[in-house]
Amino acid sequence: MVIADSAKPDVPLQSRRFGTGSAELRHLSAWPRHYGVTEAVMESTAQYWKPAWMELEPHLQLHRRFAAGELMLSFNPEPEQRA
Repeated sequence: MVIADSAKPDVPLQSRRFGTGSAELRHLSAWPRHYGVTEAVMESTAQYWKPAWMELEPHLQLHRRFAAGELMLSFNPEPEQRA
């Protein structure tokens, strides 16, 4: 995960890797909140994005496929529909 603040381009980026286990996913969720992050973009396209998305969703406004220019085309069902 990389944290950037477009309002402060002179501040170095923060980056950190996380594992895929339950404890690591909880750390993935807590780390950006520690820095005051409120919005995130996820670039993964395979099914591997789902556990991270579900962990982050209650805490951040999430988007997918930003770099590919498909941000507006990305459909993510609401939690009730996914259940």
